[in-house]
Amino acid sequence: MIIGLANSKGGVGKSTIARNLVTYLNDIRIPTGLVDAEEGAPTATLLSRFDPNLETRAATTVESIDEAVSE
Repeated sequence: MIIGLANSKGGVGKSTIARNLVTYLNDIRIPTGLVDAEEGAPTATLLSRFDPNLETRAATTVESIDEAVSE
């Protein structure tokens, strides 16, 4: 399953929801990965520091997002 969070407006809570959802699913032992398409990948960076066992990827182009999702 792939869940995408997107909105053209900033500050609506996309990163917060993504962090909480990935952490929760990981905690209940559902294999989860996060692909952060935001410039600088702040969510992926934060999560990898918080829990190194979480799979995170940074991707900012359509091609790199497709590749990260395939992994």
